[in-house]
Amino acid sequence: MDETSTTQTQSSETTEPVSDNLIGDVTPQNQETYWYESIQDPALREHPEIQNHKDIESFAKTHVNLQKMIGDKRIVAPKENWGETEYNEFYNQLGRPEKPDEYGFDLGDVKPEQIGISEEDISQWQNLAHQLGLPKSKGKQLFGAFAEREANFIANQEKEKADTLERNIKELDESFGDKKDYKVDLARTALEKFGNKDISEHLQEKGLLADAKFIKFLSGLGEQTLDDSALFRAVNGNGSSNPVNTVATADRRINEIKNDPELMSAVYDSNHPRHNELSKEYKSLRDVKLKYELEQARKRG
Repeated sequence: MDETSTTQTQSSETTEPVSDNLIGDVTPQNQETYWYESIQDPALREHPEIQNHKDIESFAKTHVNLQKMIGDKRIVAPKENWGETEYNEFYNQLGRPEKPDEYGFDLGDVKPEQIGISEEDISQWQNLAHQLGLPKSKGKQLFGAFAEREANFIANQEKEKADTLERNIKELDESFGDKKDYKVDLARTALEKFGNKDISEHLQEKGLLADAKFIKFLSGLGEQTLDDSALFRAVNGNGSSNPVNTVATADRRINEIKNDPELMSAVYDSNHPRHNELSKEYKSLRDVKLKYELEQARKRG
């Protein structure tokens, strides 16, 4: 080998780059990169809500859908320094009607008389809902719940009254047997003799006129104070009628009235056009029968 070739060979060897990395390039050619790595703020870049999105398109879709849910008009939460004007605006944004009567409260299947409510009461409820800033749907929901609760409460009261009356009737049946009507008539006579309309209404309101023990007390009072001759004169004019015939006639008429729903309605319904007429007749007939039964009872001892 000549000197020139040797020199070229040595020159080539000296210009070849020398690497100090014995295992070569360690950067994987297929290393995955993430879209959020370009975000400068570390806290934002590492936030789970950001990293949950696999790409920028997924993030964009979520953002758009969120905006649709929020709506174009955002509602600001109330602040401590808000006044009436700010609160009114807030309530209106929530869906409060412009005027109270726009709530359109109704009782649904509940009748006003079932809960003792009037149009004025409904108006007051609408005013209250408006003052509280309730949206229309929530206001109607609240009023509906109130109406249903009141209806159930009154229905339960009526059921309790009916159950109490049934128990009292059973107690009177057990105590007096077939003399129950006679004892009830005595109680009514005593009440009419010593009481008045106000007392009767008060006793009715307190439920005492359906109370077996109270009826027993009144019947005893009536039995002690009943004036036989005065009663006969009131029913039969001069009192000359035959007691047995009078009682038989009265009994037939009583049964006739009892078996006719329309006549019985007139006896007890103060609004019935024939109430005054038939209630007086029925009372007179019962008085005749009552007097006769009382007389027979005294004779028996």
